[in-house]
Amino acid sequence: MQSGLSVDKLAREFFRIARFGLVGGSAALVYAVSLLSLVHLFNTGSMLSSAVAYLVAIPFSFLGQKYFTFRSKGTMWKELPAFLLLQGVNLIAAMFVTHVVVDVMGLGNFAGIVAVIIAVAIISYASMALAIFRKL
Repeated sequence: MQSGLSVDKLAREFFRIARFGLVGGSAALVYAVSLLSLVHLFNTGSMLSSAVAYLVAIPFSFLGQKYFTFRSKGTMWKELPAFLLLQGVNLIAAMFVTHVVVDVMGLGNFAGIVAVIIAVAIISYASMALAIFRKL
């Protein structure tokens, strides 16, 4: 019985997911530091802080995912609009998740950050692997 996935393909996918995690983790750290700085230093609300922090992390994320994670040879000007659309979706998701976890559930900013990171990671990887940086 052949599953259609070779050990080589599984290994490549594993390492691509690991690279995604490294870039995403770094972008998440930029997001978290930005969010906490805005909340604690400038006393902004959780939703606004989440939105601004997310926007700060976008350029780092695009370059890392394009060149390191997916090693895309596609043109930036073809991939960037789709990536920005994804980030718009993720920004709305991040704001919504932050609102629910922090403001509605009262679980605090740390829980909100963790929830946003998990939700955005799942949406992002699937979108980038299947559409944005897909090798044709």
